[in-house]
Amino acid sequence: MNSHVLRSVVLVMLIGAVTLVCTDGVVAQTCPELIGRWPYGPATAVAIDGNTAYLGSGTVLLVLDVSTPATPLLLGEIVLPDVVRGVAVEGNHAYVALGDSGLRVVDVSILAAPVGVGDIDTPGFANDVTVDSNHAYVADGSSGLRVISISNPASPTQVGFLDTASDALGVAVAGDLVYVADGYGGLVIISVANPALPTTEGALDTSGYARDLVIVSPTWPMEPRGCA
Repeated sequence: MNSHVLRSVVLVMLIGAVTLVCTDGVVAQTCPELIGRWPYGPATAVAIDGNTAYLGSGTVLLVLDVSTPATPLLLGEIVLPDVVRGVAVEGNHAYVALGDSGLRVVDVSILAAPVGVGDIDTPGFANDVTVDSNHAYVADGSSGLRVISISNPASPTQVGFLDTASDALGVAVAGDLVYVADGYGGLVIISVANPALPTTEGALDTSGYARDLVIVSPTWPMEPRGCA
């Protein structure tokens, strides 16, 4: 495995592989607590930018004010051509994975009136998306990872790709590394130092079907916490 991967100070959690265990003896503040919710749905994806949440609800992208978590407030919405599978936000734009309809770019500079400004029909099934600077990374099902230039959000353009062994379902990025939850292919770590030529840096054959992941700082509590 490339030493760059070994030095990468991140923790990758495959959704479904980590369980939070709550037991007696530890104060309640260490456990998640429901303080508010948006009661409509089905909610399929969400991204947070400050006090604003971007929530996929069927084929609609909802823009919510979550500054008061107990009472989320609807600010705006836009109907899209397919079910929202994944959302990422960069600056004044939301990037939405839409399954068979690929990637849609939505201008959210006016939160009350989001508007579609660009799109690209990826060859596979766009399950998830993450963004970093001038690129969006799409987990495109059987078509693997797709690297999309978003330097012009009105005209997203594919600049590179890497076919993974199984189905790319979830994606996250940290620096020059993209992490893909690849179904039966487990975890795949891909270098995008050259966006036009992504290369596999490492892989982990998980025991189940890897659907999603998140990258967190190593300062995050790494052992299960208990609840009173």
